[in-house]
Amino acid sequence: MACTVAIASLAVGPSGAAQPLANKTTFEYRQYRSIAELTNSMREIKQRLDAAEVKFGSGNTNVAKLLSDLASCYADLGEDAQALLLNQRSLSILEA
Repeated sequence: MACTVAIASLAVGPSGAAQPLANKTTFEYRQYRSIAELTNSMREIKQRLDAAEVKFGSGNTNVAKLLSDLASCYADLGEDAQALLLNQRSLSILEA
């Protein structure tokens, strides 16, 4: 289940009144999935990734797609470093 969250960007001016920050959007919309959905997706993708590496080898484009999917899940959890590593590995497979 996904939900949309709006985050307001405001600053307090000299008069004490809240004002939007200059050169920034007033609202930022993001899609969020539940933690349970993310962890279930990650578990399933990891299982499919292991099977694909055994069946096709670690340099196959199917493996690259699964790595990219797993990276998206990590990014949704806020684990950007892990997402970056997986995306880099996926890209290196696709470039080869």
